[in-house]
Amino acid sequence: MQLTLITSGNAPLKKERRAAVQKKAFIQELLPIIDNLERALASEPSASREQILQGVEMTLEQLNRLLRAHGIEPEESVGQPFDPRYHEAIASRYDPSQPDHVVLETFQRGYRYGNESLRPAKVVVNDHSRRESSANSDTEQL
Repeated sequence: MQLTLITSGNAPLKKERRAAVQKKAFIQELLPIIDNLERALASEPSASREQILQGVEMTLEQLNRLLRAHGIEPEESVGQPFDPRYHEAIASRYDPSQPDHVVLETFQRGYRYGNESLRPAKVVVNDHSRRESSANSDTEQL
């Protein structure tokens, strides 16, 4: 019985150690991405805008691959029905070519970890009730 108590008392400590090891491994995976950003900042002033953009795009893709490898996925919102679990409506607009309450535009991408929202996407939502008040497609801030 005493052995069981000692073993179960170590469980929180083992969990903390495992979390620390996982955190360290994740940080080590981030370091090459940081290296790439530092190289971009140290690049010659003669580097063209296109070269710099290409480097930033490659680094962003590298970071997205790392996030996906850890189960973190970007929220693809445009064209999807508004879902308050994954979306934060920051504005509405009337677009007769799209269904009511569908996401028309994303201002800030959201991210999921499985079915859990790490950060909701900030979106513009189609609002057919604005049909009468909107002769054009102006966006109304919420």
